[in-house]
Amino acid sequence: MKANLLKITLLGCFTLTVLNSCSSPEKKVEDAEAKVQDAKNNVVDAKQNLEQAKLDSANDYRKFRDDAEAKLQSNDQKIAELKVKMKQERKDVREKYEKQLDELDKKNAALKNRIRDYKDEDKDKWTSFKHGFNEDMDDLGKSLSRMAENNMNKENK
Repeated sequence: MKANLLKITLLGCFTLTVLNSCSSPEKKVEDAEAKVQDAKNNVVDAKQNLEQAKLDSANDYRKFRDDAEAKLQSNDQKIAELKVKMKQERKDVREKYEKQLDELDKKNAALKNRIRDYKDEDKDKWTSFKHGFNEDMDDLGKSLSRMAENNMNKENK
């Protein structure tokens, strides 16, 4: 009898546990609908963030391109000024400097083409492009400054 009573008690506890753990189908549907709505909201937010990132990237590229083009234009002016000053030098010195200036002019033109022909790609490629372009631009600027400085030193002697 004790065994039957124990079995009935355990069966009752098990039944109550199962009934408590089961929720109504309406509640499950409501939970599923809420999850679907949250997912839709997340997708909308992600699309908006993506559009904003694209706009930011495009604006960043335009600003970078405009700044680079201004620097390249300034380089053109410096090269032209140095070429005019070099015409006053002796023929052997002038030929040497003209070759150097022609090389710098070619590098400047190559940089103009690189910035003009760049196609907006993913962020990693853009970062890599910007880094490489800035290094090349700095090298060109330093070379121009050295040539101008050398020219100034000759004038002062």
